[in-house]
Amino acid sequence: MSRRHHEAAKTWIALIYGPAEGRRFRRILARVGSLQTFAGIFRIEEIC
Repeated sequence: MSRRHHEAAKTWIALIYGPAEGRRFRRILARVGSLQTFAGIFRIEEIC
């Protein structure tokens, strides 16, 4: 995992485990599966 991906992961983890937003993200993660979700995030990171 590159440093940029590590930073992105920390940012998303902060969002996911934040207060109100975090509850919504956790529901999405539970539904989609965290590995697939993170793979999708990293794919988006590569495009940006």
